[in-house]
Amino acid sequence: MSEAMTVPERATAPSPWGRVVRRFLRTGPAMTGLVIVVLLVLVAVFASTLAPYGQGPDFQPSLGPTAKHWLGTNSIGRDLLTRLIYGAQASMFVAFLVVTLATSIALVLGLVSGYFGGWIGAFIDRCMDALFTFPPLTLALAIAALLGPSLTNASIAIAVVFIPGLMRVIRSQVLAVREETFVEAARSVGVGDVRMLRKHVLPNVVSPVIVQAALAFGYAIGAEAGLSFLGLGVTAPTSSWGVMLEEAYAKILESQWQLVPPAVAILLAILAFNLVGDGLRDALGRESIEVEAS
Repeated sequence: MSEAMTVPERATAPSPWGRVVRRFLRTGPAMTGLVIVVLLVLVAVFASTLAPYGQGPDFQPSLGPTAKHWLGTNSIGRDLLTRLIYGAQASMFVAFLVVTLATSIALVLGLVSGYFGGWIGAFIDRCMDALFTFPPLTLALAIAALLGPSLTNASIAIAVVFIPGLMRVIRSQVLAVREETFVEAARSVGVGDVRMLRKHVLPNVVSPVIVQAALAFGYAIGAEAGLSFLGLGVTAPTSSWGVMLEEAYAKILESQWQLVPPAVAILLAILAFNLVGDGLRDALGRESIEVEAS
């Protein structure tokens, strides 16, 4: 009586994105940054629940932490911990809006300029070169002053600053992908430009876009704090880390402690997004893929 022969199952190779996730999860600093980012997002989403007091009540001003106010209060008696938590909402909103606007516009411009070229590509390139002639801070300040102080206007001003750099990164990737053999083969069988961009070009340029977007989050938080500090972003009584810095700086001779909480929050947020961006860059790098595949 012959025994039934069992065919061993073929081990399925992990997908490229699966390998990227595994490499990212093995990176200690990147995971530390990701934990901080997740905590910041949760604080921003549940700010009204986590804040010990509302934004309106005023208490007796304190020069430092007390049993009732863990981070103390500002010069007009508003709880710093409450303002710090609500400030996370403003920072996360600005960062999300800036990255969404800048990445979306830069992606379209980079794809069009790099793939089609010609006069339209030259026109887009010259417009980006014109924006590059302005120092980033000066350009953001000019746009914010023109639009007026508000959270949305500050986001637009910061997004305009990020577009030229992102566009150039995307354009360089598109130029490289456009010359690949698989693109030439797809073009030879009659694949249209729109389908070519969507199916063949875009998937091969998404990796650097993800890395640059992750890094842009941190820069956007710092830029928003700078504009709010100068009175061109969020304005009081709305809470923002930049507004908190401005309020603390105005009373720096009376109490230096008020500078510490918003400064530490901005530092941790920027550091966390930079760690995540560096981890994504390493995980998506061609060198890492080739070493693991060998």
